[in-house]
Amino acid sequence: MSFGLQTWGPNGESDVEVTRRLTRYLGRLTTGTSSGSLDIGSGVPAGSTFWIFVLDAVPASLNDRPPEIQLTGSVVTWSFGGSTNRRSTIVFYGVY
Repeated sequence: MSFGLQTWGPNGESDVEVTRRLTRYLGRLTTGTSSGSLDIGSGVPAGSTFWIFVLDAVPASLNDRPPEIQLTGSVVTWSFGGSTNRRSTIVFYGVY
């Protein structure tokens, strides 16, 4: 018999149960307009990473590009590649 959280949607199908993944928010960072990295410390749990990008308040152009983000071990790295229209971006990150 299973124990823990279990919810159902309006159509009666299981929505969430202990055997599914739930997100875990780990933190946020602001990239600025230069490539860089940040060690977010030990204890990064196993799982797939997620990134939520929030661009700064400056009016956007169709050519603006947020950075590419990667997590290796406990280090988050961001880079803008060859983009000339770099946008400072707040990035919320976690695992699921």
